[in-house]
Amino acid sequence: MSEWQDMQQKPNTKLRDLLKNKTAKTRKLSELSKTEQIRLAKLNAVLDKIRRGKNVQNRRLAKWLTEEEYESFESDWES
Repeated sequence: MSEWQDMQQKPNTKLRDLLKNKTAKTRKLSELSKTEQIRLAKLNAVLDKIRRGKNVQNRRLAKWLTEEEYESFESDWES
């Protein structure tokens, strides 16, 4: 149980760096395609759940993250 608590308190710097890089490359909402707008809305909903400390299912993450982003998430979670 203490291992789980350590993981909850340990900051995920790789994920934070990824988010910082994504915000640096922002575009206006009107410049995004319809599918990109939907993906952005879903990712924002997932991010909101995570920030509130709620659980997010792996299949939801796998669906809305790119393959590279999901693999990075999995490797961070395992370490």
